[in-house]
Amino acid sequence: MTILLALAFAGSNVPVPVTPPSTWVSYPPSALRNGEQGVVGYEVNVDEAGKPTNCRVIASSGFSSLDAETCRQILRRGKFHPATGAGGAAEPGTYASSLSWSFQDQ
Repeated sequence: MTILLALAFAGSNVPVPVTPPSTWVSYPPSALRNGEQGVVGYEVNVDEAGKPTNCRVIASSGFSSLDAETCRQILRRGKFHPATGAGGAAEPGTYASSLSWSFQDQ
């Protein structure tokens, strides 16, 4: 899988992934068997502790299984540095990116 990351830096007003989101996901076996590939655009809400709390697909891959699995795995395995406010205190924020599900990377 390849991933396109939104530009963000620690200590910013947006959450920043602790590790690349592509390391959080594994190809769903049913999608692999069915030959499903595509890019999923997603947006994830992150709390002040850096935990993802909600995820939604903002651009579909064309396959509901890949769309759903993207959010399911990000919510389960995602870890972020939280967003910070003007005073430097951690606060909730939103991170947006896209994940490319591709056989080339398998």
